[in-house]
Amino acid sequence: YRCVVEDIIMREKKVVVRYVDFGNKEMLSIEEVFELPADLLRVPSLVVRVQVEGVDRNMLEELIVKENVSVVVENKLGTFFIDGKKVTDTYIVPTLPPPLVLPLHCHVEGEVVHVSPGGLIWFTPAYLSSSLDKMMDRLSVLSPTPVIRVMVDMACTARYSEDGELYRAKVKEVFNDKVKVFFVDFGNEETKNVEEILELPGNC
Repeated sequence: YRCVVEDIIMREKKVVVRYVDFGNKEMLSIEEVFELPADLLRVPSLVVRVQVEGVDRNMLEELIVKENVSVVVENKLGTFFIDGKKVTDTYIVPTLPPPLVLPLHCHVEGEVVHVSPGGLIWFTPAYLSSSLDKMMDRLSVLSPTPVIRVMVDMACTARYSEDGELYRAKVKEVFNDKVKVFFVDFGNEETKNVEEILELPGNC
């Protein structure tokens, strides 16, 4: 089998290898490791690592002997199915699309909405103002429920303490029962109680 050396234990003349086309590991004697022909070096790994969370390991082992297995990957986490029926229930962390990138070498009109303590400027281009207004209108009529499981980098909503309005946010830190959030459409941050972290609807 093709493999890569992940660790060398010189005092025992042993190596730990991972079989790149199957994912499993094994400890071998150094003399049991051989050169890989050049033509096989050009072939990428023929297995894909899929991360799951909150799933019993015994259930995962059962997937090896099953047929008609499929997987759906969202936000780097996988949910597995057998014959179309879900068999793992990985909690998918809701995330937002990548941040906006302004075009280079041209003037973009807009509004400065926040200056961070570190001197970063948060700027809303004029062509996005109407979209932001519509977003805020949708948020203003929501009554979202608290997030079941708060995780770093998850998208959520939270109320800003100065005006009590609901805003889209991203979780930056979780410490005990406190959560630091970043308001993604305005650039400011705030620390909230964990029960103040609310779900973000799919249309927002």
